[in-house]
Amino acid sequence: MAAFESIVDLYAPRLLRYIHRRVGDLHTAEDLVQDTFLKAFGALAGYDSSRSLATWLFTIGTRVAISHGRRRFEISVAAPNELSPGVVNEPDMRMSRQEEHDNIWDQARGVLPDSQFAVLWLKYAEDMPVNQIAEIMGHSQSNVKVMLHRGRKRLAECSEMEYRSEDAKATRRAPARDQVNYVG
Repeated sequence: MAAFESIVDLYAPRLLRYIHRRVGDLHTAEDLVQDTFLKAFGALAGYDSSRSLATWLFTIGTRVAISHGRRRFEISVAAPNELSPGVVNEPDMRMSRQEEHDNIWDQARGVLPDSQFAVLWLKYAEDMPVNQIAEIMGHSQSNVKVMLHRGRKRLAECSEMEYRSEDAKATRRAPARDQVNYVG
C-alpha cells in the first residue's frame, strides 16, 4: 500500500494538470484523478511492468476524462493553470510568461479537437515521447506525429490570423501622417 501511495504522490500533480486542461474545472479534475487512481489500483494485477508506469496511468486518466466528457456532453474551456516550471527573478516577467503560457493553452483548447489538444499537451506540457503518447491515445506513432503537425499548424494559423487582426485594428486607429494637425 505504501508503494501505491508513493506512485500517487509522484504522478497525481501531472495527471491533475493534464486532466484539468482536458475538462476545464479543477474540482472535476481532482475527482477524475482520484477515479484514475482507483481504477489503477483495481487493475494493478494487470499492469505489465515492462511498460512505463506513466504511460499506463495517463492512458487510464485519458479514458476516465473521455468517459466524463461523454457524460457531460461538452467540455468547457480550461481555466488558467498554476505557474509553469522555471525560475525567473522578476515577478513581472514571470507573470507575463505565465499569461502567455496560459493563453497558448487556452487558445489550443478553443480551436483544436480534443485528441489533438491531448497529443500536444502530452508532448509539450508533460514532455512525453511520441511512442508513449501513441500508447496512451491508442494511435500509431505515425498518427501521433500527424496530429502534432496538424495541431501546431492550426495554432500557427490562428496566431497569424489574430496577429493580422490586431495589426489591422492598430492601423485603423492610427491617423495618417498627413492628417495630423500640428500646432506651432
